[in-house]
Formats: sequence, C-alpha cells, structure tokens
Amino acid sequence: MAKKSKSTEGEAPESNTSPRIKIEGVIFDVVNRYAEGHPLSALEAKTLNQTLFENYRNNFSKTVKKAKEDCGGELTPEASEALHAAFAKYAEAYEFSKRAPAAVLDPVEKLATKLAKEAVLAALRQKGTDPKTLPEGNVDALVAAYLPTEKAQQRVWAEARRRIAAASEVAGDALEGLI
Repeated sequence: MAKKSKSTEGEAPESNTSPRIKIEGVIFDVVNRYAEGHPLSALEAKTLNQTLFENYRNNFSKTVKKAKEDCGGELTPEASEALHAAFAKYAEAYEFSKRAPAAVLDPVEKLATKLAKEAVLAALRQKGTDPKTLPEGNVDALVAAYLPTEKAQQRVWAEARRRIAAASEVAGDALEGLI
C-alpha cells in the first residue's frame, strides 16, 4: 500500500531506491509489488504481456516504416520475410529495461535528471563510447543508477536546486509590483 511521503516536494530522493509517485501534487512512497520470481495471476500475466507487445510495437515501428519506404510503400515478399525474421530475432532478445522515471515529480527532479543525463553522456563520450550504439534504455538505466549516488547528491542535485531557486527568485522579481 502506498503511504504519504514525509519528504517535501523538491527534495532529492534519499540514497534508498524506494520509488515515489506524485498524485495531485502530493508525493507518495510506493512499494515495488513484484520481484523476480513472483508468481503471477492470469490478469497480471495478461497485463505484462500487453505491455511487452506494446513495447515491441513501439520499438520496432521505425524498422517497419523504413522497410516499407525502402520498398516504395508496399513490402515485397522477400522484404516481408526478412522483416519477420528480424522481428523474431528482436522479440527473442528483448528484455524490459530499467528506465528513468517517466513522471518527473518536481522542477528540481526534472532538472537533476536532465543534468545527470548530460553528465552520463559526457562520461560515455570521454571513454570513447557513442551513446547511440548502446542498447535502448541503457543510458536511462545509467542515469537512474547515478541519480541516487553521493556524487550526484553533491553535484547534480545541488546544482539543480541552485538553478531552480535562482529562477524562482527572478520570477518573483519580475512579478513584483505587477500583482
């Protein structure tokens, strides 16, 4: 069951990895209900399979569009066969990936996530790795792993708080006398 978070909006998550959600402006800590090896009910299995199929569709659609374009809009039998083989290989290798939170809780967290992604991309490039060559979701997983670290707390979160505070001050100054 979800419980109301003791933290206030804008605070960096602590070093624990407890997920949080925002409902109507209130932040709640939630418990990961499922873990590896958890037995699934029929409805849970159906829901996970639906998510899996949606991910297949979303992630493979560019490949299908390109194949159609390469064939002038209509797939040839050979192109269709090759496309089906590529999809089968993709689907067999597909794994759900850990991603950064989809719903950003507040401006500080949104900016911290952006700054962390910039830092991760820069670090990858410094090591000679082109981020575009990594499997889908890996950069997001690296960002999600970096955000709760002590180094991120000191650098990324502090900078995000500073920038948001400065922007709020500027906005307050701009509105002074107008309202």
